[in-house]
Amino acid sequence: LLRTAVRGLEATSPLATLARGYAIVTLAATGAVVRDPAEAPPGSDIEARLAHGRLRARVLDSAD
Repeated sequence: LLRTAVRGLEATSPLATLARGYAIVTLAATGAVVRDPAEAPPGSDIEARLAHGRLRARVLDSAD
């Protein structure tokens, strides 16, 4: 029973999502999670957390 619960938690954890190739994008200045392109207009510095490390970038353009 405990193993089943652990597997369920691992499968839905944010780290498992990152391991599948997704990223968590935040504004570099505040750490706020970016959920919509309007939250990071062109010129914004962002950070993407990946399964293995982070990337820093500057937004050049956005589309919704």
